[in-house]
Amino acid sequence: MMSERAVFAGPPLPLPGADEMPRRWAEYRPESESPTAVHHAVGYDAFVELLRSRGHGVRELARRPDLLLPVVRDLAGLLAADPVLRRSAAIFWGNAMVATRGNAAWQPQPGDGSMVGDGGRGISPSTLIDLLVGVRTAADAGVSAEDFPAPEQIVEKATELLHGWTTDPPWVDPIAALPQPAVTPDLIAATAGYRRPAAVDVAIVEDARRYPPRAMGAMPREDEYSVATHVERYRPLHDVADALVAYLVATFACSVRDAGGEPLGPTARGVATSHATLRDVIVSTGMSDRAELRFRFTDYPSVVLRAGVFTEIPAPTCGCDACDESLEHEVEGLEWTVLTVAGGGFTERLSRDGTERTTRLVGADRSSSGTSFDHVPPADLDAVLARLAVVPGGWRTWPRR
Repeated sequence: MMSERAVFAGPPLPLPGADEMPRRWAEYRPESESPTAVHHAVGYDAFVELLRSRGHGVRELARRPDLLLPVVRDLAGLLAADPVLRRSAAIFWGNAMVATRGNAAWQPQPGDGSMVGDGGRGISPSTLIDLLVGVRTAADAGVSAEDFPAPEQIVEKATELLHGWTTDPPWVDPIAALPQPAVTPDLIAATAGYRRPAAVDVAIVEDARRYPPRAMGAMPREDEYSVATHVERYRPLHDVADALVAYLVATFACSVRDAGGEPLGPTARGVATSHATLRDVIVSTGMSDRAELRFRFTDYPSVVLRAGVFTEIPAPTCGCDACDESLEHEVEGLEWTVLTVAGGGFTERLSRDGTERTTRLVGADRSSSGTSFDHVPPADLDAVLARLAVVPGGWRTWPRR
């Protein structure tokens, strides 16, 4: 029998167990007890013996996970009939996948734990094999028979998945890869002259009195997620947006125009499009390396802020009774975002395939970042990437008057 140590590099280890699954709470664990990353999992001897009996080159297949696809299909009958052999094949295939990407490892997953990942993507070899040999059904996947892929579609998707796994560059955390804007004097100065309308401060005090925060630890009722009974509390956000527009125009070399009728652009996600637009204005420096700001006033009442190429931030974020955002929180968030953009603390990134959007805001007192997975239409992708290529270090500070 061929030794497991002779097939894959590194010490063979058990698959990560269910007890290492991420939880919704933090658990203290001394550094010495941190889970060991598994790059070479044990349990594939049976599949190795089957490969050898059929004349396949085990060492080559251990380094070419893409070549295992036709092999698994040829062995479909044997694998479908033997769940132990199927699991052995999944571990072998997963080890082969890990071996082709330096930053990949086995990762915990509910059930058998057979997922490999590189931080940005994950593949379950066991699920892949179950699909290819026909033991995974529409019921297992939780979909109707009409929506379940046909065998040829499964093979096509598996081929695409393995090609990307073996040829794509190593995954890099999009947030960590963003440049960190410095908290410059310009960024601090951008906020120094702004004054919130006094009437809004009064409204914030009244909002806190009328709608006190939910007691710590108390959970909203299920029905509160579908209703919004106090939306008028957010009407002062319109006054805040007006004050911000006025401050921007008075402080920076920019102009304001009515955006009514102008398309949102190919990257718009249509935040809160269910609410009618009352006013829609754009504040812009007219310079390609400064982020434009668009304020859409809705009848909710809310303000939907669009910044740069694709960032959209609604205020309030939701407004339902369960979320119950305070007026103060929403006002401060809107003010901070607008002034941080004008102050040059704003960065956007889009992956080359147009599927991964990353935003970072770094202000004088805090920061915010996030990644979403919304496809940019292929016809618009080159133009959007070219627009962002102008600001590789992030959108620049608006020029002052």
